Amino acid sequence: MQNDFCAEGGHVHLSGRDVSGVAASAFIGTDLDLLLRSRGIKTLLMTGVVSHCCVQATAWDGFMLDYYVVYVADCTAGRRDSLHQATLENFEIYCGDVLNAADVAQLWQAQPVRTRV
Repeated sequence: MQNDFCAEGGHVHLSGRDVSGVAASAFIGTDLDLLLRSRGIKTLLMTGVVSHCCVQATAWDGFMLDYYVVYVADCTAGRRDSLHQATLENFEIYCGDVLNAADVAQLWQAQPVRTRV
């Protein structure tokens, strides 16, 4: 799969289209869902800051849109560790998995990513 994702100047681009959100969730006011589905992407790995705001909003929206969502715990952060930890616990109870980057890498090595031909 060609690398058609880039982030620069505060904007996120996928296939040359700006999918930077206007709300806390990356799905609101963008074509992100359409772009992901058109590529057959079913799994989202959540990384970034602030884990208890924008990352969480995007994760929940992804879950509600029927994506398999994984919070990458050591690749997210919050304003306070207590908020970050509460977000991870809440997400794991209701929405999806919480893994560390090493666990994600290990899973990827065990199950290689398939590319479209």
